[in-house]
Amino acid sequence: MQKIALYLVLCFLGMPYIFCQVLQKNAPWVQENKSLLLVNSTKQQRKAKITLSEVSGAAERFFTTVDRDKKGSGFKPFKRWEYQWGFYTKPDGTIKTAAEFWDSWEQKNSLNAKEDLLSDTSNWQSLGPYTHTNTASWSPGQGRINVIAVDPNNSAVIYVGAPAGGIWKSTDGGVHWVALSDYLPQIGVSGIAINPSNSKVIYIATGDDDANDSYSVGVMKTTDGGVTWKKTGAIGVSTSSGFKEASSMNEIYIDPSNPNTVLVATSLGVYKTTNGGTSWVRKLDGDIIDLKMKPKNRNIWYAVSKNTFYKSTDGGESFVKISISGFTNSTRITMDVTPSNPDYVYFVSAGNTVDSAGKITARNKFNGVYKSTDSGSSFSRTSEYNDIFKSSQAWYDLALTVSDTEPETVYVGVLDIWKSTNGGDSFMQLNWWDKPKQTSYTHADIHFMRFINGTFFAGTDGGIYASKDHGTTFTDLTENLVIGQFYRISVAKQSTKNVVGGLQDNGGYALSEKNWKIYYGADGMDCVVDPNKPNTYYGFIQMGYTLYKTIDGGKTIQKSINGGGLPGRWVTPLAVNSKGEIYSGKYFLRKLENDSYFRTIGKAFERAIEHIAIDPNNDAIMYV
Repeated sequence: MQKIALYLVLCFLGMPYIFCQVLQKNAPWVQENKSLLLVNSTKQQRKAKITLSEVSGAAERFFTTVDRDKKGSGFKPFKRWEYQWGFYTKPDGTIKTAAEFWDSWEQKNSLNAKEDLLSDTSNWQSLGPYTHTNTASWSPGQGRINVIAVDPNNSAVIYVGAPAGGIWKSTDGGVHWVALSDYLPQIGVSGIAINPSNSKVIYIATGDDDANDSYSVGVMKTTDGGVTWKKTGAIGVSTSSGFKEASSMNEIYIDPSNPNTVLVATSLGVYKTTNGGTSWVRKLDGDIIDLKMKPKNRNIWYAVSKNTFYKSTDGGESFVKISISGFTNSTRITMDVTPSNPDYVYFVSAGNTVDSAGKITARNKFNGVYKSTDSGSSFSRTSEYNDIFKSSQAWYDLALTVSDTEPETVYVGVLDIWKSTNGGDSFMQLNWWDKPKQTSYTHADIHFMRFINGTFFAGTDGGIYASKDHGTTFTDLTENLVIGQFYRISVAKQSTKNVVGGLQDNGGYALSEKNWKIYYGADGMDCVVDPNKPNTYYGFIQMGYTLYKTIDGGKTIQKSINGGGLPGRWVTPLAVNSKGEIYSGKYFLRKLENDSYFRTIGKAFERAIEHIAIDPNNDAIMYV
């Protein structure tokens, strides 16, 4: 359903450089690497031009210091980012800018408008997956959700934003979904705001704020319920080197008393418009990663950076820093408020552990839940000191929410969801990512949580989940939400109805008998269909660690085979010849023998193999 525009191919290279770089800004290999930063007397600023190889090198060095294969290490989010942007580098090694992508989209539109061009007669249709059967995955899901919003005038109307799959709408409480942004050049969405007096007016904050898998191109607005979208005024700052656009943005809110007034949190600060988006003015400087309005009080707003809490008492015109005793070493903050007690504010912090010599000994660990009962004027840390993250990737996903009816009921999510009923003083684990048969199950990696009209919504790496009983049970609402991100696909020679594919973070998907089945978990990668047995599929997980085989179109796993040897590429290649013999590539070409092990063929290559091609007319001729 994601109709990726031709701008991905036509990227224009001749325009001036505009400072808008797609870095995983909160990741430790960026924050702690001086080669990726320029430092002045006031604050850190990113270098004007950073190559993809510079970032990759910094990350690889970082992952030699930690167990990269441990769940929640952050290695997988990095490799996904690296793989994605590797397709969009320029000759100098830098990644194409958001402005260059936008310019290419406009070029495409201009070309399509010419009467002398041939008309598009293609007839692409979506195959899904619209839904799936979990046959053997320990973490079933369909795609990541960054944000969830409900129409304030109709609770059956739900919107979700995906990091690369755009904005989607349901009019029946999440049973069916339709895409609203297929023809936009930028389809990452991290914030949604609906006009309470006119539901057809919606603002979206674009880009992927958590993993930076897509650029922000500013705030976009619709006045017809999502049929058409237009860019609002520019959000950025003028510098001596050109106009610097916000590279990411997240929370966006409409003033309920004046719908033309909107505030949005961005990588350059809090921006405010009073004219419906025609122009924006910066009201708070800094990389702001969360924003909230005090319930029932449009004059009081809260904002946070990675380590600082700010408060406004004049409707977001100005903000002051709130000093919090004992609060140190924070690397990320997320917060929430509750209408059940508007004076309450909670935030959770991820932080680094630093020894007496100033050396970092642990990163992005649980750094406390903080609570305010006086509208954010002061905070105290709650009594929970146990590790409720069970992860070191809070730079990638971190969420907190408060019940809208019980102000002492608080939830924190990173890898799984944890619940407190005593104002954050103690938490209990609500679910486990690798136990999909739990009634409280949600997919791993929690990006968003919020109570809306009594319903507890969670946005995860696997989709949208909703609970009517404060998290005791969750319902998966991802069915018909077509946001799966395929790395590779393979189609049977005998029938186009037999397809196998690997999905980012959501495992191996097998289509047969008109149904999709998840026949293994982790990141689904390269895959092949046996040319002589249309129901026999093979699929790798990341780095070629394990190969899975099904002989019944995904209904069951026939066996799993150790990938063996050194790790391969993030997407380790698979190939099959006319006899159904399987080949793989890491630093050697390898052949699967007896469905049980890989035999090395020939000498080692200097770099890991990226592609394998076998001559369809002669199995003896191969290229890597």
